[in-house]
Amino acid sequence: MPGEVVSADPIFKIYPESYDKDLGAFLFADEATGFLHVFVGRHKSQFFDCLKIVERWYRSWNCKMKYLQTDSEAVVMSKDITEWCLNNHIHQRKSVPYEHWQNFVERDVQSFNKGVSALMNDQKFLSAKYWPLAAFHWVDIHNHTPNVNTGCHTPWELITKEKTTVSNQFLFKFGEPVCVPVVMPDKLWRFDAKNDIGIYVGKPHGVVGGGSILFPWSGKLLVRGSLSNVTASIDEINRWIGIRNEMMKGGLAYGQLLIKLGDELNQAKERLERVYYGKDISSTEPVRTRGGLLESNNTHEVLPVNRKNQGKSVEYMLTIHELEEAIIFLMKD
Repeated sequence: MPGEVVSADPIFKIYPESYDKDLGAFLFADEATGFLHVFVGRHKSQFFDCLKIVERWYRSWNCKMKYLQTDSEAVVMSKDITEWCLNNHIHQRKSVPYEHWQNFVERDVQSFNKGVSALMNDQKFLSAKYWPLAAFHWVDIHNHTPNVNTGCHTPWELITKEKTTVSNQFLFKFGEPVCVPVVMPDKLWRFDAKNDIGIYVGKPHGVVGGGSILFPWSGKLLVRGSLSNVTASIDEINRWIGIRNEMMKGGLAYGQLLIKLGDELNQAKERLERVYYGKDISSTEPVRTRGGLLESNNTHEVLPVNRKNQGKSVEYMLTIHELEEAIIFLMKD
């Protein structure tokens, strides 16, 4: 029966420390269905609190936990846990020392490690400290996927009797940038855009047509709906994230940012004009002409000039395409 035999294992330590200063995880597996619970925490001593949450959850779905399978580690065989198991008529089982395979959750730990690693490596916007979000998302996918013990049903369906709707459950991949409507509490300033970019990190239970969205510049993890795909390139998204990061630091308001960009463009324009009027890019001295060639004073780059004007004022005409390339080049400096 679902929930009768539950195997548990603490996974410590996990580096790097998470965004919420967590250093490990607790994994609980149901033998009958393969259903998983995962919790993250800072200390192994939090295992007992997680165990009580799991027991209450199965009880809420009319499933009675009868056996708790663990290894022989002291933290999972403490006096408090032993007394609690006796009071709730739960029998404790423990594996032989150095025989971890006897605790069947160990197989799920290996799959968990590989699955979370794959999710983190398959996205481009979240740093390693966000591994708990990948852990929750991987377990959610696992619980809504049929396995050899559940046949054509999912572990979630067998325990809760609720149908899994994949079309609504997993709209986006983990770490995918999505377009999010901006609501009043999220606005950075009065004239902010109507839409923002966030990073999709999963879907909380009971949410329809939405998901958990991480905003990297503020560190906020919010539930939002009306999500849509972002068509911008990775470079454009990273630039947008960089702009929002600068704004959130407090040293750069949106208006100041526009002034900053305007100053950069003006400087680029001045440098282009110096090239156009026959002056070196890095100095105000006129360049030398030699045999129909325009030579830069410092960089020794050779540019063609009009032979009729040799020895006179030098004219150098840039095409629109050359101008665009020059602006891009100069903005990188």
